[in-house]
Amino acid sequence: MTEKSTEDLLDELEQNVAKALYEETVDETDETRLARSYSFTALSTAVRCPREYVCRYVIGLPDSLGGTREDDSTGTASGKGGEEPLSIREGRLFHTVVEHKWPVSTDASEWKQHASKLATARGWGDALPRVERLIDSFLASPVSSWDIDPDRVEVRFSFDFYGRTIAGHIDAIPLDSTEAYVVLDHKTGTHNPNREQLLLYVLATHLDDKLNMASPATKAAFLRVDNADEFTLDWLEIPNEEAAVEEAKATLKERIKAAEGATLDDPSPGPHCASCAYRGICDAAE
Repeated sequence: MTEKSTEDLLDELEQNVAKALYEETVDETDETRLARSYSFTALSTAVRCPREYVCRYVIGLPDSLGGTREDDSTGTASGKGGEEPLSIREGRLFHTVVEHKWPVSTDASEWKQHASKLATARGWGDALPRVERLIDSFLASPVSSWDIDPDRVEVRFSFDFYGRTIAGHIDAIPLDSTEAYVVLDHKTGTHNPNREQLLLYVLATHLDDKLNMASPATKAAFLRVDNADEFTLDWLEIPNEEAAVEEAKATLKERIKAAEGATLDDPSPGPHCASCAYRGICDAAE
């Protein structure tokens, strides 16, 4: 397959923009235009760069235009043209093993055997050595002894927020040693996590009745790995639960406002341009 020229890509972009604008202004009623779905990643993108948000989430341009993209589950940038670097494969393999084994076993050999089968099936043998180290580290941490049900890992949520649907997934919501629900997000990459992400997830436990929780989460933390692949808990301070919920709502309103006001004419160049999938067709990229 031959690569498209920059001119061809710009023509395609212009056609897609025209189509998106037509559908939004002519085909949609005011009511359906409000019935949009947002994830934390999408809203964060709108704040970081409105142009990137429109390209990815409104027009739906492919990542194959070049550049890199951050993987939200690992906090690591993916490679050009959709290529996944080793750190992405390691993060995804570890996440899958935790999802499958944490609720049913604390036997490291079972976890590693499962990781090996998954790695072989996916052709990710090079990811296995680090994942085995992460398994040992996770099972040695206090988190592994927390009470976790199968339906409390990779928890999907969605809730209505002023006519918009906010959707996403939480890595885990275990009960800690005090029997309090903890929103837990695993980070195996190197990027600094965003506090707003945990706030949104705590809000989801308050507003999504489908989660069937006895009570909302009162604690939240990133489970991060250091340079030695040891896990540490990076806690979100919630001194006042009601205040935290109100802060999350106010932040969410601002992020939705940014997303719905985003246009292609409003690029926000900066260091993030280096990892943008659309830098090849952006005249503002640094």
